[in-house]
Amino acid sequence: RSSKAGWKRVDLYRLYKGFGFTIEAGGSHDVIKHPDFIALRTTIPRHSDVALGYVNYAVKMIDRLLSSKEE
Repeated sequence: RSSKAGWKRVDLYRLYKGFGFTIEAGGSHDVIKHPDFIALRTTIPRHSDVALGYVNYAVKMIDRLLSSKEE
């Protein structure tokens, strides 16, 4: 949460997989989905470096997942 600079695509994959998300190969982006919460869906570009916005969004997605599991 505190250091979001310098993340790579593989770092985001590890984060998402650690919380039960699946990753499907797409064209220029891979699709990230959670099997139990279909509303939790996003994409990640296939190039190595990712923009800070993708990292911020990943943190929000994990927060949404944790909130959904509590309900």
